[in-house]
Amino acid sequence: MILTEIQLNGVRRFTSPIKLEGLGPGLNILALPNESGKSTLLLALRAALMWRHSSGGEQIKSLASYGGSEPHIILRFMWGSVPCAFEKRFLKKKGARLLMGGEQYQGDEAEEKIRNLLGLNDLINKNSVATGLWSALLVPQGESQYLPELTDAGYTSIRSCLDQGSGSVAPAGGGKAALLLSRVREKLSPLLTEKKGEPTGGYKQALQKEAELTERFEQLKANRLRLADDLTALERDRRVLRDLENPERRAEAKSQLEQVRQERDRVSQFALKEKEVLAGVRLAEGVYETLKAEQLRRCENRDRQKELSEQMQSAQQQLAQLRDHARHAQDKLTEAGYQRKKAHEQYERSDRRNKSITRQRLLEQDQEALKSDRTVLHRLEQASAVWRQAQAAFKACRVDQKAVDALRKAERNCDKLQLQMEAQAPSVSLHLLPEAADRVTVNGSLCSESTFKVLEQTRIEIEGVGALSITPALQEQQGAQARWHDAKKQLEQALQKVGCSTMAEAEQAFDIYRQTKAEQDAAQRAVLSCLPENRQSTDQVSAVIASYQEQIADKEATLQQRSAELTTEQVTLFAEGEILQAAESDLEVEQALSVFREAQREEEDKVAVLKSIQSDETQKAAGVSELGRALERARHEEETAQKHKTDAALEAESAQAELSLKDAQSKKETLAQEMAAEARSLSDLEGDIRRREEALSAQDGRIRGLHGDVRACEERVRQAEGEGLDEQIAETERLIKQAEHECRGYARESAALTLLKQTLEAAEQEQTERYLAPLVKVMQPAFSTVFPDMTLSLDASFGVQAITRRQTEQFSDLSMGTREQIAVLARLGFAQLLHQQQGKSLLVLDDALSFSDKQRRERLFEVLTDAARHFQILILTCRDDILSELGGHTLHLRPCEEMAELRV
Repeated sequence: MILTEIQLNGVRRFTSPIKLEGLGPGLNILALPNESGKSTLLLALRAALMWRHSSGGEQIKSLASYGGSEPHIILRFMWGSVPCAFEKRFLKKKGARLLMGGEQYQGDEAEEKIRNLLGLNDLINKNSVATGLWSALLVPQGESQYLPELTDAGYTSIRSCLDQGSGSVAPAGGGKAALLLSRVREKLSPLLTEKKGEPTGGYKQALQKEAELTERFEQLKANRLRLADDLTALERDRRVLRDLENPERRAEAKSQLEQVRQERDRVSQFALKEKEVLAGVRLAEGVYETLKAEQLRRCENRDRQKELSEQMQSAQQQLAQLRDHARHAQDKLTEAGYQRKKAHEQYERSDRRNKSITRQRLLEQDQEALKSDRTVLHRLEQASAVWRQAQAAFKACRVDQKAVDALRKAERNCDKLQLQMEAQAPSVSLHLLPEAADRVTVNGSLCSESTFKVLEQTRIEIEGVGALSITPALQEQQGAQARWHDAKKQLEQALQKVGCSTMAEAEQAFDIYRQTKAEQDAAQRAVLSCLPENRQSTDQVSAVIASYQEQIADKEATLQQRSAELTTEQVTLFAEGEILQAAESDLEVEQALSVFREAQREEEDKVAVLKSIQSDETQKAAGVSELGRALERARHEEETAQKHKTDAALEAESAQAELSLKDAQSKKETLAQEMAAEARSLSDLEGDIRRREEALSAQDGRIRGLHGDVRACEERVRQAEGEGLDEQIAETERLIKQAEHECRGYARESAALTLLKQTLEAAEQEQTERYLAPLVKVMQPAFSTVFPDMTLSLDASFGVQAITRRQTEQFSDLSMGTREQIAVLARLGFAQLLHQQQGKSLLVLDDALSFSDKQRRERLFEVLTDAARHFQILILTCRDDILSELGGHTLHLRPCEEMAELRV
């Protein structure tokens, strides 16, 4: 079957007629962007071949175009060497028609003929879809990565091809072996799961029961061990409780605690007495030390009064000396101030003389600058006058570049027309002897040329001979002469316009124009060179000249005023006839400034000395005052102390306080001897009492805890004895043996059935492999090209079960890209098998191999190219680069005006 053309209308996105062109035998490629209708095209092909035209379900309704048009599909193909056309309509205008050679089929007959040709199954009802191996060869987008799911009709097609090729029958296809294997699987399914072979049903329940009983048996044994432990613990707690509750031991512990408490009370009395004695000692020590401190303070006060008197006398002498020094320093400061004032006056006079000389020098410089400004102004005025003259001469020129270009163009036009006229005019050649040259005239002029053109009536006169008139064919040259005369007249008018009579005069006038323009430009540059940078414009020449004149006048007035003021000043500063140079004046200023600064430093030094003496004087006076105040405070303190208590009374009190201190210390020593006779201290006794009380309290708490533990153990023991642990353990052991026996029975049965199943499956697999050998033989070369050193394994349902490279790999464990490549190769194998056995095949792939790398894709393209030599392959893709990699027929979707009518 070779498709040659597909036409669609009213199918989903195709609301108007569309045609697929370029189809031919072998490899065909349609490369279009996404959303261009490739998948819709494949859907229409499947609908035409497999869907019943009278169907009205949702599937058919979804085929209708988005604009509401009814689906209309036409396929043209070659069946062997017979040209065929198949037309199908759906929904309201439903119908089917098949043209095959000279035969025609309509409606259901046409669909049945197509199903018979393609090996599709019979349609059960009007809404069913025909299926078969062809449904696996038309691969929609997104299904290329999965192995084809074959229907019964597909299996029948493959078995038919295999039976034709091998002459054998299908393996275990309904024989006793298959029936036996089915029964074994049926009996084994309640015992073991199909995928993992794990126990299920009654077998699983028996194993669970055995595990539960074993767990209960272990729990009962653990309970019995815990009962034995509880009995042992109960006996131990009762023994310990009896020891702790012994009345004699508790009475002895309480008696010892009371004895320690009495000893603590006795020691506490000694502590109170010690506190009283220590307080008396501290009081006596305080009184004694206070009196002694008062005696010492009075002695120190007298010594300090004596020392302050001596210091005050010395300070008063030093203060008198400082005052004398201050008077001498003030006199020296006055003298230094006078010298500094005198030096400053001399410096100011020298500075005025120097400034006057400087102003004189600046005045001279400004006068020189004024001369320079006058020179610039004069040069600018001269350049401006020259520029204005050149500008006037330039404006007087009438022949500029534009005018001379127009004149030259008019002259060239005259010359051109004259040449054209001369080319049509007759020529006259005169060969005159030298002595006859002055005797021949042409139109009244001596003949200077031996050959000339006759453009108009010409008169040749020969002295002594006569005259000759030559008239050219005026009718032939009348038009040329008219054009030449017009051009000549235009040239003359142009010359008159610029005031010239000839072109030579015009060219001379143009030379004068260029020379004048050059002179004007040079004069303009000269003017601009005299202008300031910020006013580089010829429009401002007059303004600049006026500004310069005004500035020069202002400067002259200013310089005259400054010269008069300077002359008046110098009369008072310089003697008559005294002339100082700038260097001498600067030296005089520097010397005067140096003398002034020296006098100023001397005055500053005197001021510093005076300030230092005055500061010392102030400090010393303050020190004398402070000493006086300190001496006064010391004397006042002594007077106050004597008024409060005399020295004799203080001495008597101090002696009495000493006696009281000695008596208190004696009492302290006596008490210390009495306390030393005691065995333990108060803190030791307090700690012993605390420990004994805590031990009794802990013993009471332990007794209460043991009572609770004994009651809990007794309760657990009573409960365990009431449950009958030994009887429960024996019963559980019996049930475990029964469960083990049941599990062993299940295990023997499942093992036997599993062995029988494996034996039957191995025999079936061996027969299946022999039966599928032709299909594997067809598929293996393509697989070896894409996957070198790979062996293919098929299952009984013709699906790829596994591949073997270095090891066997299940199909479900492979990567997405590898699964897609294997799925495409499997469909290619079905197409090749169908072609080899029945001579009819077609493979359509929509956006396949999207998960393949470049190397695998190139190998797959090689396989597809090789297969396309035997049957037609259509590749629908959104990738343009596949066209260059694959070659083949390039297909195009083109709109057409209307669907072509089928004709017998």
